[in-house]
Amino acid sequence: MNLILAIIIFIIIFISNNLFLLNEEFLILISFLIFCFLIYHKLSFTFDIFLKNKVIYIKQITLTNLTDLFLNLKKKKFLNKKIIDLKLLFFYLKNYYLLWNKIFLTNFVNYLSNNEKIKILTRLALLFIIEKNYIKNIFLLINKKINLILFLFLSLSKNFKIKKFKTILFINKLILIKKI
Repeated sequence: MNLILAIIIFIIIFISNNLFLLNEEFLILISFLIFCFLIYHKLSFTFDIFLKNKVIYIKQITLTNLTDLFLNLKKKKFLNKKIIDLKLLFFYLKNYYLLWNKIFLTNFVNYLSNNEKIKILTRLALLFIIEKNYIKNIFLLINKKINLILFLFLSLSKNFKIKKFKTILFINKLILIKKI
């Protein structure tokens, strides 16, 4: 304030001694300087408060944005860790699946080979039983036919007389077959 008072006194002394001429331009300059001085002193506090509020507001927005950015980065880090863990779990799952698939296929092949062996053995046993029955049926059929032939031969031999030697040989063969 003392500086302002000294400047005003200094200007009054210069004007009173006619060191400055008071023309229009000089009066406009003085009025402009006084206007700037008054505006500065009257509005400086208001502008100071306004600018301080703006600084506080910018600090708050920056701090909020930084905390949001920090939280987002933290979430992304957590998600990236989860993705890495998920990749690792899929890798373990793939290895487990391949191992299980190998074990299953080997056991399945063993089962099929054992199952096929059992099926082949049961089919062979069934074939053996069928063969026995088939041979038995063939012998029964042959026996029936021989009995029928013998019956016919005996019944016909009573009524007919054998005249040739060849027929006797055939009859003897039939008798031998009957004994078998």
